[in-house]
Amino acid sequence: MFNFSIGKDEFLSQFYEQDIYLERQAFEPELNWQHINEVLHAMQPMCSYTRLHDGTKVIPQTEYTEPHLHVGLHSHRFIQQALYKHLSAGSTLIIDRMEIFSPKIKQYCDFLSGFTDQPVVANGYAAFGEKESFGNHWDTHDVFAVQLIGRKRWKVYAPTYLLPMPNQTSQARKQDCPSEPILDTYLNAGDILYVPRGWWHTAIPGNEETFHIAAGVHPARLAHYATWICQSMLTEHLSARQSLSDHKNERQHLEEMADCLKHLLLDQDNLHGFKRTLREYNHVKPEFNLPEAVTSS
Repeated sequence: MFNFSIGKDEFLSQFYEQDIYLERQAFEPELNWQHINEVLHAMQPMCSYTRLHDGTKVIPQTEYTEPHLHVGLHSHRFIQQALYKHLSAGSTLIIDRMEIFSPKIKQYCDFLSGFTDQPVVANGYAAFGEKESFGNHWDTHDVFAVQLIGRKRWKVYAPTYLLPMPNQTSQARKQDCPSEPILDTYLNAGDILYVPRGWWHTAIPGNEETFHIAAGVHPARLAHYATWICQSMLTEHLSARQSLSDHKNERQHLEEMADCLKHLLLDQDNLHGFKRTLREYNHVKPEFNLPEAVTSS
C-alpha cells in the first residue's frame, strides 16, 4: 500500500506524537477526478458531510445545496453550478469521512490504522484556486496528509501547546503560532506528510487543481481510560456514591475515593481490559466479498 522507508516500530518510537515525518513517493496514486466525482454522486443524499471554506469562513450549505424530494424521500442534493462557482472563486471543498464512500480511501486508512495501532478516518480536500483553507492552525488529532492529485504547499510550525484534546482548539490562540516554519515544502502526488496533533500548519493551494486526504489518527487518551474506570468501576465503591453535602465529611470521602481511583487506574488487569475493549471496538473489518463469501460458507 504505502512504501515507507522506516518500519512501524521506528515510526512509533521516534515520530508518533513527537515530530513531523515526510515520505516522498510513498505510493503510486490511483485516484483521479472521476473517482472524486463518483464519491460526490454516491454521497449526495448525505451532502451534510461536505463543507466549503472560502479562506476566512465556512460557506453556509444553503448556498450550494437544496432540499430534494425523490420518490417520496426527503433529502438534500448539491446545486452543482453553485458548487462549481464557489470552487472557481477559490474555495476549498471538504468531504468528511471519505473512507465511508470510497473503498480505496478506506484501504489507505486501514493501512495507516495498522501502522499506528489506532483508528484512522479521512477527510478529503479539493481546491482549484490559491486560498488557504484555514490559515495557521493545529489539529486535535494526528494527521497523515496524503497527496493524491496535483500538489499543495505545506508550512509546519513548532507546537506551542502539546497534545491538545478535542476541545482544545487553536482558534483562540492564533497569536501563539511561531513566525518561522520548520518545514515549507510542496507535497506532490504520492507524497505523505505526518503532522502530530498540536503542531501548527497550513496547506496552501497553488492556483491549480489539487486533491489530498487528511487521514486523522484518533487514539484513546489517558483521560479516556480514567473516564472508563469512573463509569464502569468506581461507583462500585461506597466512597464514590457519597453525595456532596456541607453536612458530611467531604474531604475524608474524597480522599477515600482518590485512593480507590488510583488503585483501579494502576491495576494492570483493568488497563488490559480497556485496551482489549478498544481493540474489539476499533477492529478493522475487511471489504465485503459477495458472492464468494456466501457460496463458500
